[in-house]
Amino acid sequence: MRTYESFANGPLYADLDIGESIAAPGGSEVKLLAIGYEGSVGKPGCAELGWITVRVGDEHADIPLGWWRTVGGARIAAELNSAYNTDPERKRWERDYWRLEHHARLQLSDASAPLTPACRYAFPITWGAFGGSNWLTKYSGSTGLSPTHEGVDIACPVGAAVVRAVTGGRIVYVGGYNASAEVGGPGVVVSVVGDDGLGYLYAHMSSLDSHLQEGVRIATRDPIGPSGNSGFEHTQITPHLHFEMVWGESEDSLLRVLRPPWHDVSCETLAFRVNPMPYLHQWFEEYLETEDE
Repeated sequence: MRTYESFANGPLYADLDIGESIAAPGGSEVKLLAIGYEGSVGKPGCAELGWITVRVGDEHADIPLGWWRTVGGARIAAELNSAYNTDPERKRWERDYWRLEHHARLQLSDASAPLTPACRYAFPITWGAFGGSNWLTKYSGSTGLSPTHEGVDIACPVGAAVVRAVTGGRIVYVGGYNASAEVGGPGVVVSVVGDDGLGYLYAHMSSLDSHLQEGVRIATRDPIGPSGNSGFEHTQITPHLHFEMVWGESEDSLLRVLRPPWHDVSCETLAFRVNPMPYLHQWFEEYLETEDE
């Protein structure tokens, strides 16, 4: 078992083997009972569909890949596969798809409290519709990238909304661009190291606000650029914002994931992408409440 603290009073990330238990924030004991997956993207254990089975007290629940459930007072999200320590001396971190059959990362939090302080963060786009999760779904025709989609896409017509910062921080990358008729690419990209210590990546805007440069500070709700489909101009992909969140044990490790060549994980010091979906759900509800006022 290994645990990773997020920002102050935030959720706990934990790597558990089947049969292991951990105390979640709020005091509930969570036990990982089983891991299931279906499909393959060319590497064993890299699932197109997956789930975990957990027990909290007398309650059992199956949690689909990319989603979360409240079980016995704990809010549990199925991160499933990510970066694992493959070196006994902890000198190198890399993907280990073979371990998915018995090892999974969970996001754990107290269901009686919000994931982030109320109204301190913002939904990343001014758009009043938000659908399902495509966290860790299969990349089509992936070459050199992670074979799974380590973010969440929020569909929105080109120019219909404004992409904005979910929280304050420092811009560490502005650029991107790579497109092909077959699979597309990141298009216009902005990466931020947040004041909360997490990394944030925004992609596919149609253009950027003129003040955005590397090293510049950005505040919560500051505009990043209009919604777009950059990187996918020659495909039939629905226009969308691609949004990522990254945990890292240092800023250097975050930068290895937030800047090209877009490492799956940082190998020298640990960093990994986390499932944004539970956060986005809270921020979207707060956004709708604000819009209604």
